[in-house]
Amino acid sequence: MIVQMWEGMALQITVPMITAFPWQRSYEDFPTNCCGAGAGFWERVVPDYIHIPPIIVRGADPTAIKISPACSIHDLDWDNAAPSWDDFHAGNSRFYANIKTIVLKKTRAGSNTQLYALRYPAIYAHAVDTGGRKVFWKLKRDQGHQIPDSAAWLL
Repeated sequence: MIVQMWEGMALQITVPMITAFPWQRSYEDFPTNCCGAGAGFWERVVPDYIHIPPIIVRGADPTAIKISPACSIHDLDWDNAAPSWDDFHAGNSRFYANIKTIVLKKTRAGSNTQLYALRYPAIYAHAVDTGGRKVFWKLKRDQGHQIPDSAAWLL
């Protein structure tokens, strides 16, 4: 794993992502169609933003935090991962860490917004760890990899 600085955030990546991630894009200009498992239903229902209810927001805190950079890195991570449970879980752990990094950078320390938003790294990581298993192993199969018996039942 490598820690790469981008927009003042220390993001966790792997070697193949060094050239694949659009480092030249700013956080504000980063595309927002990165979250969700593949095309279709899940791409539409998994938000690229953590939306903060107005009752929680105070002062200059954001009402939404864009996490699509973390989703983009997670997509690259899975695309380049070996077909193993270790790589599957390592990518999900980096996903959690990168969402948390974005939340901490884009909110004021100790603010209601930060405390509310810090629930979401675990929610997203749990979603990809459970709901994303089938997507990961289908991707590995479609890439031509041998699927281990421990994952074959998912397909």
